[in-house]
Amino acid sequence: RSSDLGRERALDCGAGIGRISKALLCPMFSTVDLLEPVEHMVEQAKKELDPSKLGRIYLTSMERAELPELTYDLIVIQWAAIYLTDEDFVSFLAMCKKALKPGGIVFFKENCSCDDAFLVDKDDSSLTRCDNHYKQIFAKAGVTLIQEKIQPNWPS
Repeated sequence: RSSDLGRERALDCGAGIGRISKALLCPMFSTVDLLEPVEHMVEQAKKELDPSKLGRIYLTSMERAELPELTYDLIVIQWAAIYLTDEDFVSFLAMCKKALKPGGIVFFKENCSCDDAFLVDKDDSSLTRCDNHYKQIFAKAGVTLIQEKIQPNWPS
């Protein structure tokens, strides 16, 4: 239950310019850390976010990040896993699991392909996986899926 979730520290993975941190995480958590590999995006996020809420900034990619154990109440991964290989994503999720405080959760939102096929975008080097493939990755990483929802009003 979300009411049981701690509100001390969150991590925004693939934070970009901090949209999710600004609109969702900063109002809900005492401290928000950012993980983002693109420096000019981090600089913009610093301008956008309340400095009293901004914690550690990891200027690195998810596959190269090193997260401290037992630190986060919430880790958000939204529209960032599409740039990871399966192996790197499994490793990152396993590290996230260790970085969570007891009762902490990873919130994951990603586009999924409608069938069992992968969609590869050669322009931005991204990979859209199907729902079942993500579930296999979660299992390999040792994380438990506690809830899933399909976004309503999504164009078909």
